[in-house]
Amino acid sequence: MVKRSTRVYLGIASLLGLSAFISPAIGYVRFIIGVHIPYLQILSACLFLVFLWRLFLLGSGGLPFFTPLILYSWILLGALSFRQLLGFWEAYPLDAVGYIQTLALTLIYPWIYLLGGEALALIYDRSHAYVQTGYLLLLATTTIGAYEGFMATGNIYVLFSNYRTGMQFNYQTLGDSLGLLAVLSANSSGRISSMRLLVNALFISFTYSRSSLLAYLIAALAEINYKLNIKRYYTWGISLVYLALILSVTSYVLLTSSRHSLFDTAISRSKSIISMDDPSIKERLKIFESFPKMTSRYGLLGRFMYELSEQGRGYYVHNILSYWLEYGVFPFIILLIILFLVVVRQFTVFKTGNHTGLAVIIFVAVSVLLSRPYVWPYLWFGLGFASVFPHMKKSGLIRK
Repeated sequence: MVKRSTRVYLGIASLLGLSAFISPAIGYVRFIIGVHIPYLQILSACLFLVFLWRLFLLGSGGLPFFTPLILYSWILLGALSFRQLLGFWEAYPLDAVGYIQTLALTLIYPWIYLLGGEALALIYDRSHAYVQTGYLLLLATTTIGAYEGFMATGNIYVLFSNYRTGMQFNYQTLGDSLGLLAVLSANSSGRISSMRLLVNALFISFTYSRSSLLAYLIAALAEINYKLNIKRYYTWGISLVYLALILSVTSYVLLTSSRHSLFDTAISRSKSIISMDDPSIKERLKIFESFPKMTSRYGLLGRFMYELSEQGRGYYVHNILSYWLEYGVFPFIILLIILFLVVVRQFTVFKTGNHTGLAVIIFVAVSVLLSRPYVWPYLWFGLGFASVFPHMKKSGLIRK
């Protein structure tokens, strides 16, 4: 029999994790109207209490580590957190503000997502209402942002430059949060319909983040019902063809009859990837070319925020290799092993019929392998969720 305190903790920890997911929506309110909302401070205070509560349940046996993988993730994140605090003497003298702001992404949010991911996995069957609420809130934010973008530029994408206040909005957080909640908000069987996949992909494309869209499309394949018969495959294929024709005709009309192309930005960004003319990709490739030289300097023990000693804040390798330079080769190897084992575990439980855990870890793996660096906190949600899911029925934390 599960104690009531454990059930209450799981509910609160799950809500804390989902609160971090909707932080882009809160941030967009601040971006649009310029009002300061101390959301991070509130989440930090809640994290402190929830973390102590989790330790108490762990010590009392109320909530043990149900799989070795979640224990390994805890140990690794604990070691990285300690390394970040030691980085005070390395990074703080160079950029005090940057060091403190980076800790929010590498210390506060990772623990929120790790605890929230573990808790959500254990009560996933009873938390769909909360997940759907967060998902709909981010959809509404994307819709408002796309409207603001259209009114300001004539293109349908989330407005992320407020010329009135001079503020910038990090559209990538909105795309990643929306993509992961879209994965989590699949129906109770953990499968997603082709139409919902297309709708989600459309809204994620409005966020302007190509990495979020690519990660979602690959992850969503794990949630599609593969047991469709030939007739339904045929119907689905025909529907996609019709949809492509409708979009092509509509795009042609808009492109030839409007002074402002609704899709100019999306088309140019997609074409720039193929032609390698994209400024962002060029800059990232330039940073990546310096990686071998950086490993000779920081490859063994790492240096937290090493980029401050090189070209400045933000000039880090934009993929999982950044963990190597920031924390050293041994934490990097351990992270790779844990990520690999979590992916393997989800493939082994694929036969359970609920593919949500696999989709979540695929989204995370694709993101960090291709474009997301050490300051990307969603990695820890993926590890926390997929390390445990779908263990909840075996644990007795939900009733069948």
